[in-house]
Amino acid sequence: MTKLSLKPGVATCGVGAEVFLIVHVALQVWDLRGEPSLTVTSLTDGVHRTDSLHYKGLAVDIRVRDLHNSPNVLCADLASALGQDYDVIFEIDHIHVEYDPDRPRQEVKS
Repeated sequence: MTKLSLKPGVATCGVGAEVFLIVHVALQVWDLRGEPSLTVTSLTDGVHRTDSLHYKGLAVDIRVRDLHNSPNVLCADLASALGQDYDVIFEIDHIHVEYDPDRPRQEVKS
């Protein structure tokens, strides 16, 4: 079973139900792929673009440096499991996932 952890200092205040769904589904995907842990590095905290959905409690960042699988594979699995109302983006050092049903779905960066 995949272990969930939060990076020290991650703020959970104001997180929307959609983010709880993201984390729940990510844990299932990580577990299916044999990942021993999933670390959330940002929720409503951190420094992001001014229009970031983090500040609305609708985004989560997940650490990639400890992964055994390719982040691209996990992003594809997560995007498929969450559906079109969620954007899953592989950035340099994390996977950013947000609930945004109004924007067109973004492609996973390689």
